[in-house]
Amino acid sequence: MHDNEQGHHSHEGHDHHVHRDPRPYWKRAHHDWRFLAAVFLMLVCIAIYVMTNDLAGPPRMQPQPPPAGTGNR
Repeated sequence: MHDNEQGHHSHEGHDHHVHRDPRPYWKRAHHDWRFLAAVFLMLVCIAIYVMTNDLAGPPRMQPQPPPAGTGNR
């Protein structure tokens, strides 16, 4: 019986754990393109929110009171 018959495959010279970073993902996430893309999109959304006055849309005209000298007598 061979050692490889029970589902264990030998990867001679290919140790998958050699290239792994021992730090947890949340500590090395800032090097991931997906994290950087999410931060960029979040900053764009915040800038749009602030520049549009809380997404209020076009400015609404407030009803202006009549000038002081044109009242009814």
